Amino acid sequence: MSSLLKTSLQGCVILTHDESAPHWRDELNHPLVYGIREAKGLEFKSCIILNFFSDIPSSLQKPWRNLLKNREGSDFELKYPLVETHLKLIYTATTRCIEQLFFAETCSSIAGDAATRWLTSTKSSNDDTTHNTEAIATHNNVSDLDSMIMTNDEWCIAGIDNAELASSPDIDMEQSISYLNRAIYCLDKAQNSELVAKANTHLQSVQLRSKTITQDVSSSPDKVEDMEREVAQLTRSLLKEDLLSECTKLLDYMMPYLSTYEQEKLEEKIITKIQQA
Repeated sequence: MSSLLKTSLQGCVILTHDESAPHWRDELNHPLVYGIREAKGLEFKSCIILNFFSDIPSSLQKPWRNLLKNREGSDFELKYPLVETHLKLIYTATTRCIEQLFFAETCSSIAGDAATRWLTSTKSSNDDTTHNTEAIATHNNVSDLDSMIMTNDEWCIAGIDNAELASSPDIDMEQSISYLNRAIYCLDKAQNSELVAKANTHLQSVQLRSKTITQDVSSSPDKVEDMEREVAQLTRSLLKEDLLSECTKLLDYMMPYLSTYEQEKLEEKIITKIQQA
C-alpha cells in the first residue's frame, strides 16, 4: 500500500496520528505528512487520512465498531472516554480538506472494516416519505488516483500558512523548524524564489537559536565570537526580509553571551527600533 501511495502524492497532504507521522514522513519520503493535531489551523486542497482506524488501540477496536453500528449500549461514553478523543481527532482531520478527501488503511482492522462499510453504505431515513440517500464515500483504488496537482497559487498559500505557523508562540523550535521546512518545500513548488529566500532566512535563524540551546557555546570564546558573527549576518538578513519578530527572538537569545555594554548598545540601536516599527 505504501508503494501505491507514493504514486499519488503530488500536491496531497497525508494526515495521520501524531505519533505515526515521523515514520510515514520517512517511509513515503514526502514532507507533507502531518500529525492531525499538528495540522490544526491549516487547510489543504487534497488530503489522505492514513491508518486512522488501524492505529486505534486494540482495546478500542470493538467499541469503535459498535459505535459505527449504533450498538454503543449504556454508559458507552463513561466506559470508553478515549473514543470521544478520537472523534475529535477525526473531525479535525476531515475539516482540514477543501476538495478531495481520502481514507487509506495499509492493513485491515475491526474499526477500519466497520468504518468502510459505514462510509460506503447507503443510509435509510426514518422518514417514510424519503428514500435511501447516497453513501458518504465510494471505494477507490489508490493506484488509480490521478496525481493531485496544485496550482502555483495553491502551493504558495500552503507555504505561507506553514511559515505563519512556524512563528506561533505555542510551539517549540523543533516544530517551528518542521513547519519552515514544509513552507520551503511548498514555496519552491510554487516557484516563488523571493518567499523561498525569506523562509530560508527564517529557518536559519531558528536553527541557530536551537543550536545555542543544545551546545555549550559559552565554554569557548571562539565559539561565542563565531556565533556573534553569524547572528550579525542573520540579523541583517532578517531585517531585509522584514522578519522583525524572529529578529527580536534571535537577538534575545544572543544577549546572555554579550557584555553589559554590548547588551545596552544592542537594546538601544536595534531592539528598541524593531519594537517601535
